[in-house]
Amino acid sequence: MARPKSNKIVVESLCAWISSIWLFFTKNVIDINKLDGALAFQIHRFDISFYLNQLNSKGIYIFNEIAHLRFPQSLEDLPSLFTMMNVKKFLGVNHVFWDFCKNQSILMSLKEGTR
Repeated sequence: MARPKSNKIVVESLCAWISSIWLFFTKNVIDINKLDGALAFQIHRFDISFYLNQLNSKGIYIFNEIAHLRFPQSLEDLPSLFTMMNVKKFLGVNHVFWDFCKNQSILMSLKEGTR
């Protein structure tokens, strides 16, 4: 008699499926807009994960988790969101976005126009 899959296996399968969807959408964002990278995020309950998808010089898409945060579950715990570690993570996501999620040709034309 077949046993039902455990919750852990179902959750892992769902996460793998969602990851493939992210890869598809961020790949399309990079290709259509000719970007260096695309930022994606996943929110699950009180957790949020930020990911960066990049196209390297060999034509391979690289998908990395860049930060993981846990949001407070109540207003009383809200100050715990603004710890130095979490602020550094938010700043890191901001830095990754501005450094990797841009169109090089547009930036070059802007720089040439200001000379």
